[in-house]
Amino acid sequence: MEQQKEEQKEAKKEDQTASEPGTGENKGTWKLFMGIALFAALLYGNSFLNQFAFDDHKFILENPSIRSLKNIPSFFSQDIDGLYRPLRQALYAAAYSLWNTYVFGYHLQSLLFHILNSFLVFLLAEKILKRNPKQPAAGEVIARQQP
Repeated sequence: MEQQKEEQKEAKKEDQTASEPGTGENKGTWKLFMGIALFAALLYGNSFLNQFAFDDHKFILENPSIRSLKNIPSFFSQDIDGLYRPLRQALYAAAYSLWNTYVFGYHLQSLLFHILNSFLVFLLAEKILKRNPKQPAAGEVIARQQP
């Protein structure tokens, strides 16, 4: 009985150590995360030089509803120009509260969400495949090429 308790304590210590960034088998996962983030930044970094384009004018510059965070609940109860996209509207409202119409901020926010989604896809693929983490990372690199 005592030996079993000791083994459980050891296993718990190993689990805690392995889950810390830069240690154990997760060291490779953190490196892959950084690689995915760098790859996404290289792919989409040129967007920081651009202005608003296409529907950005309609959904950001010409949309008075995103100018106040108090409007966020209404995004979930009504369509905007025939489109029901409440999360997009809420993100635009949050961005507007931070950046107003400073285009760099919108591009930065888009890139950060893109990287976050890349990490989530990577983790999901890793969980489903239960294989070497390099395999989902390779798939993620391919998927990041699509906007």
